[in-house]
Amino acid sequence: MNGLKQLTAKKTETMASIVNHIGASIPPCSEAAEIKEKGCQASVTLNKADYIIVNLNNNELNRLYGTSKSKEGRKADFLFANDATGNKTPWNKSRVVVLELKGGKSKRTVNDFISQLKAGVKLAEKLIPTEFEPIFHLVLVYTENKTENRIPPRDRKRLGRLPIEFHGKSVYIKTLKSGKDLSKALI
Repeated sequence: MNGLKQLTAKKTETMASIVNHIGASIPPCSEAAEIKEKGCQASVTLNKADYIIVNLNNNELNRLYGTSKSKEGRKADFLFANDATGNKTPWNKSRVVVLELKGGKSKRTVNDFISQLKAGVKLAEKLIPTEFEPIFHLVLVYTENKTENRIPPRDRKRLGRLPIEFHGKSVYIKTLKSGKDLSKALI
């Protein structure tokens, strides 16, 4: 096998094992069964063997990686990662997503969300070495109803214009309404 084919095969093998890498790098108690917190959730329509969900606020995980909460005392809620499967977008590529769920009653500002997502990204950078090169996303999942507007549309637009860096690359925050499939925020 020539050098280019070996490199391509090695990269494909590495990319295909991002879920296994993360699973081996975290305490089992930090793995979550679903993306759900305080009445806010995102669903995933993938085979469970093809993805992993990590609770970023797990104390054991944070002790292991020497991470703490953001200056305001909070961190993003979950990390989602998938291995590339099939040819259906967006699951045809390995992706890593840091998610903040907003379903509680307290009002948070755009700066609060950015601080929480940045704290989640710091932990994600420790969990995922640069050689994996997944497509990285930041997603704010929110609930909204007629009586209580949790995150005003102007704030959601503002969030989408503010980049956060993951391994030196700028990533923009996307929003997803609670209950929707995560894939809707990744396209």
